[in-house]
Amino acid sequence: MLINWRCEMFNSNLKYLRNKFGLQQEELANQLGRKSGSTISEWEKGTYTPKIKVLSEIASIFNVDLDDLMNKDLTTNDIESIIDKITDTVKILSPTQQNKVYSFAQAQKQEHNEDIIREDSNTYLLSDYQDLLFCGPVSAETGEWLDSEHQETISLPTNILPNTEFDFVVQVDGDSMEPMFRNDEYIFVRKATDIRTGQIGIFSIDSEAYLRKAYIDDDQLRLVSLNDKYDDLIFKNYNAIQLIGSIVL
Repeated sequence: MLINWRCEMFNSNLKYLRNKFGLQQEELANQLGRKSGSTISEWEKGTYTPKIKVLSEIASIFNVDLDDLMNKDLTTNDIESIIDKITDTVKILSPTQQNKVYSFAQAQKQEHNEDIIREDSNTYLLSDYQDLLFCGPVSAETGEWLDSEHQETISLPTNILPNTEFDFVVQVDGDSMEPMFRNDEYIFVRKATDIRTGQIGIFSIDSEAYLRKAYIDDDQLRLVSLNDKYDDLIFKNYNAIQLIGSIVL
């Protein structure tokens, strides 16, 4: 089977099928063995495309052919059905009512054209993407398990990558590091081991990873969330606290 790896239809087909089957992003993520619905969100936005094994699993869940999932507009049949229903309805309306329907359709057309312009401004060629090591979600509020055995490769637009070298990518989970880092935002990490005051990094505490800002005061370590809704984590003896890496800004 020949797959067109430009995958032009995948993101829209995925969203269409998920809604058609009545699945939330988190529910589909669970079926695919993912920890967070944010991964599904990134696929639907076209930020990156999953590997062939995952694509096959998605096709199986929705009972569609893999090639159709990637390259065919699966909404076509529904669209034709809706057009027939609109036509049948308009036929029985008065001329005044038909004009109202036409005016509404024109307004929707204008809105659609504006959406296309916005989408075009956010479109990238495949050559504008780079494959990167992705190590999962991190949060300042609650620890996340960074599983080294389940690392993935994702493709991100090169224009969002920092100029400074980094080793891997993580995704922010929650609002605990706002306003600097937003929920679902990708951030870039350089491996490091030395903890310094003022450093924003990923810290391992009891085998769970926290995204925090570090302060060393009088032989104690204070790990701070940038959102003041969340309490500081304070350690008198911080020899057991491991720095996984520093955030590249």
